[in-house]
Amino acid sequence: MLHLRPLKSAAQSLSPYRAVAPWIAGFEDPLRLLSYAPGGADEAGAWAGSVVAELVAARRQASFQRWQQGLEDWRLWVREVRHLQSELALDPHGRRLLAWLTFADFSHQPFVRTAEFIGVEFPGGVSFAGAEFSADAWFSGARFNGRTDFCGTRFGGDAFFEQSWFKAETRFDRAAFVGSARFSAVIALSGFFACKTQFESDLWMRSSQMFGPLTFAKSQMSGEAGFGNCNFQDVDFSHTDFYDNAGFEDSVFAGSANFEHACFGRNARFERTQFAIQPHFKAARFFHACHFDDAMIPLIQSPAVTCREEIERRLQS
Repeated sequence: MLHLRPLKSAAQSLSPYRAVAPWIAGFEDPLRLLSYAPGGADEAGAWAGSVVAELVAARRQASFQRWQQGLEDWRLWVREVRHLQSELALDPHGRRLLAWLTFADFSHQPFVRTAEFIGVEFPGGVSFAGAEFSADAWFSGARFNGRTDFCGTRFGGDAFFEQSWFKAETRFDRAAFVGSARFSAVIALSGFFACKTQFESDLWMRSSQMFGPLTFAKSQMSGEAGFGNCNFQDVDFSHTDFYDNAGFEDSVFAGSANFEHACFGRNARFERTQFAIQPHFKAARFFHACHFDDAMIPLIQSPAVTCREEIERRLQS
């Protein structure tokens, strides 16, 4: 929700932001009144809610128009945002307002033709929630610097996110990928969530670095699922259906690994995988070969049994 710090005049509060958000023209008085509400828009009543709705609609329209103007104009806008971010480095209220104003909103937007966001930077975060991509969607090399929302998005063609960078929480919950989903070599610094997500073709996330929790709980993967050579923290694949081959070979799980009630329809490959904590495979189903060759899995120790005794017992059995 939008909160503004109270200042003496609308001109003082808004003038630094007009260069990066010219669409706020005409909203000066409502923004000024909202800024004086003790709890911001949360306590300004239904009138404030209608004003915020108009602001959100204007921001969404400005986001789409900026993208239509081309990549060069978008890059110039990003430079202006960065400059203002540096000026507001010691002003947390100003940074919060700037992040809200520069949040790129493409929610529920239809993309009929190929959508190209290759190398695009989203300095204040972005939402494609409920968007519809009828053709291919290209996000290779994109930089998502703020909250990223693809919840309920439908990708009718292939989706390309290779070498993208996600700084804040990223959500693909309930998204649908009709074509292949390519997330190879991505870096995610915070949580990456794809719960109840449908992958009707291949999913590739090889050579990715996940520094926060990763979850595909209750998702369905109809094609190949490639998670090899990745670095994970806590992961959750509980109740996930892998209808085709699932590969986690050469990956490192530095945190918890939950595969409870997962279903592996074809080969499950965990060769040379390293688990820092005993993984959970309770009630998991394997319908074809399961490969754990040269995998490193910690032993479960009871107080009365040492690790050495457990190894010797297994060798003798």
